[in-house]
Amino acid sequence: MGQARISINRYFKPVSNLGDILLINLFGKKTLTNGKNLYEVLHGNAIRALGVLTVAIWTFVLLMSFINVQLPHSPPLVIIEEPTIDAATSPSPYINTLVVLIIIAVGGAIFVSILIYAPRIASYISMIIFGLVTFLSLTLYTLLLSYRVGMQMESSFITLCLGLAVLLTWLIRRGRGVLPIISASITAAAGGVLMGMMLPPVTAILLLSAMSIFDLLMVKKGYLSVLNKEGLREKIMLIKGMIVNYDNLTIGLGDLVFYSILVSNMYFQYGFWPAVLSNLGILIGFNLTLLYLKRSGTAPGLTIPIILGLLLALASQFLL
Repeated sequence: MGQARISINRYFKPVSNLGDILLINLFGKKTLTNGKNLYEVLHGNAIRALGVLTVAIWTFVLLMSFINVQLPHSPPLVIIEEPTIDAATSPSPYINTLVVLIIIAVGGAIFVSILIYAPRIASYISMIIFGLVTFLSLTLYTLLLSYRVGMQMESSFITLCLGLAVLLTWLIRRGRGVLPIISASITAAAGGVLMGMMLPPVTAILLLSAMSIFDLLMVKKGYLSVLNKEGLREKIMLIKGMIVNYDNLTIGLGDLVFYSILVSNMYFQYGFWPAVLSNLGILIGFNLTLLYLKRSGTAPGLTIPIILGLLLALASQFLL
């Protein structure tokens, strides 16, 4: 399933389809071979990566705002429809959250097991999942946009989406410099914005809050913690598509997806300023995570950014 994290050189993290956990680990290393401070390199690369993601998120958010359609609340994100009144006292958002967490936990554990015992198969799985998610997301955007402007969905559009999916998959696997992070950001934002639109408000808040806690637990005590072992670090680099390399930075796709879900859901449920503040919270929280990383060496990547993003977005309801 899709789990995410950030690292340097060999600072890795696992994967699990719908969501990823960000794990940052310096492994005691302080400088690179060129003499640059490792933390400063990580910080600069991470901020640039989030900048690229922010552009991608808002591109797809504004595109869906122009298309102006309401996506259905569909499984596996929404198993039981959330009531529009007194949703917080209904069992449905809690059941929806629990189901998604189970899917992520089981999928993540299975994927990590495959990575440990059959890393080449894990590599193929990561490539196929990334390409499939990219193709389906772009196809849905193309279908909705065609409907919005009154055009017929042509087979050539499908071919174009397939070609773009192949290109983005190749870039994340073989691209250099900033190209892999651009590829990952497009796919994560495309899928995350759609999922953010599909989540009803209380389910979204519960799920994002639960994922921030789940991230922390898995990084510290769960299956993600085993990936810090020396013998597994090289295997992580085989699963490009679930992770993305940018210079000395390795970041998991799942974190990018959940950041996109947060901003998208805040925009379509609460409006422009809550979405902006949630995005600001992610950026500030990410910087705080990097400061914590400098002290501890290992830090979950969803916990602080998601919680701070949620708090700022929800506080704006009372302040603006």
